[in-house]
Amino acid sequence: MARQNLQAALGREAVFSDKGAKPAPSRPATDSGRGATTATWEETHSRSTFHLSRELRDAIAEAAAKTGRSKSQIVTDALRQHLKLDSRG
Repeated sequence: MARQNLQAALGREAVFSDKGAKPAPSRPATDSGRGATTATWEETHSRSTFHLSRELRDAIAEAAAKTGRSKSQIVTDALRQHLKLDSRG
């Protein structure tokens, strides 16, 4: 109910995280296995919030359920392909 009230107040679709969403894991990078830790995953990534159509949101959720990949992985790969960026990151 609160979600619908907020959406009505904003006058547009509001995007919410799933209640069951897990925080991003910590993924420290190491320097060639020598034990020297470089930047952590959190230091090289950031959370972004943006609006999607419900159709696109549902398609991403469906793809995640079918493939076992996270919604973030699906969106990241699609944006990298669209922007012609390499797969590092």
